Amino acid sequence: DNVISRSDNMPWFGGPTLIEALDEAVASHFRPERPLRFPLAEVMKVGGKGTVVVGRVATGTLRHGAKLTFAPGGTTAEVTAIAMHHEPLSEAVVGNAVTVTVDAEMSELRR
Repeated sequence: DNVISRSDNMPWFGGPTLIEALDEAVASHFRPERPLRFPLAEVMKVGGKGTVVVGRVATGTLRHGAKLTFAPGGTTAEVTAIAMHHEPLSEAVVGNAVTVTVDAEMSELRR
């Protein structure tokens, strides 16, 4: 009862069906309106490009030209390029594993 659709056997229950609850639980993590969280997997210096950080967008969206503040340390940098699988992007969304070129020194950033 109340797994896929509302059941007449449980008129007292006013909550969501099981499927509705599961859809909401999964979807709540992937909402783009949440603040950007971009955990770094790697920081490297690439010749001709500068400082490149690699990571996955956990929440929010990451756009070209965005100002980022990295923690710990509080270093601020601007996004100069975003790429996924060597293809340039103007925006990265939740779940995208991307490389991001920033205008900061490699020594100022940590994983």
